[in-house]
Amino acid sequence: MAVNNKVVEPSRRKGARTTPLVEGLVKGGPSLSHLPAKAWGCKHEQDAVNAFKSQETVNHVNLSVEQAGLFVKGSLSYIGATLDAVVRCECHGSAPLECKCPYSVRDQTIQDSFKKTDFLEQAESGEMRLKRNHTYFYQIQAQIAVTDTKFGYFCVWTGNGPTFVEVIEAAPEWWKKVEQNLMFFFKAYVSQYLEGLRCSHTAQHIPRCVSKKMKSKGMLNLVCVVIHATFGYIGNVHYIQCALCLDT
Repeated sequence: MAVNNKVVEPSRRKGARTTPLVEGLVKGGPSLSHLPAKAWGCKHEQDAVNAFKSQETVNHVNLSVEQAGLFVKGSLSYIGATLDAVVRCECHGSAPLECKCPYSVRDQTIQDSFKKTDFLEQAESGEMRLKRNHTYFYQIQAQIAVTDTKFGYFCVWTGNGPTFVEVIEAAPEWWKKVEQNLMFFFKAYVSQYLEGLRCSHTAQHIPRCVSKKMKSKGMLNLVCVVIHATFGYIGNVHYIQCALCLDT
């Protein structure tokens, strides 16, 4: 969930320069397939999925692992996540699967080399786990949210030794805050870009929302934009009828 760091924080700052970031999100960035780490991960993603299934079958009843793709979150179709697979069983239901194949520890056992990675740590219990402040944790939380499940599986494959598997529980309160920030960013920046608007991305150039609901939420300093808004002009200022305050 790198979006949490790169999108949400700048979107709240007055005068934040977001155009390059928005363009990257809409148009896509340069291909990274030529990088050894990227190529390794793509080449062995299915190996990781197969290893997960082989290793976890004995721990579940009628386990199935199905290839997946992009999932979107209900009516908030601009919030989505791509899954490596969907895991289903009679004992735990369904959950997303996210696999990582770190190039830096390839062909090493993850149990002996996890400290060489930047995303694994040793918990107080002594067990290895995913860092709770890493973008991979945010990524899995997004997958859990868009699939409306209660947990997700995190798998690390190196090609040597047992595959590391951790069950990541949903963090609903944390996600609620992130979702609000993502809604703001889309409505305040991405929808402007998609509509071809060229403003300076600062609150002072767009009339503030003064609806009672926004006042009660103390959100008068937010820029209010929705892609299905009603557009018009007041003097030389481009006016966008606010719908950010609606419970969508």
